[in-house]
Amino acid sequence: MNTQTWRDLVDLLTPEQVAQLEYCEREKIPPGMADPEHHLNCAHMMVRHNFIQRLCADVAPPADAIGELGEWNEWDDGYGRVYTVADRVVGAMSVKILGVQFDDGRTERSILAGDIEEMTGEEARQLAQVLIAAADELEGSTR
Repeated sequence: MNTQTWRDLVDLLTPEQVAQLEYCEREKIPPGMADPEHHLNCAHMMVRHNFIQRLCADVAPPADAIGELGEWNEWDDGYGRVYTVADRVVGAMSVKILGVQFDDGRTERSILAGDIEEMTGEEARQLAQVLIAAADELEGSTR
């Protein structure tokens, strides 16, 4: 298909995507990239996104998922979506277990604690040991 403008792809876009592109075209945004070629490139990315959602639509959600699942995205050598397994709050710190489900059905999980990047179970155990030691030291020094 030889596309000249993003409007050539309108049948492959959702109504929301069409409205977004019309808005960008009308308002000449984003600044510095408001040319027709940029809008066509955006439309191509949207079409690809829509294709991936349809391609993976029949993959059942993981049994341990809570809340909404993320959208499918290109991931390594296939497609994956992020989901939440657990979400806890300790004081001001949020601790989450996140999973990535791949289009072949396998999943990978990791832990997010506060502003700390993802960590493995072993790294979380090491952090827990350090936190317990720090709490023991704090309580011992205040006695």
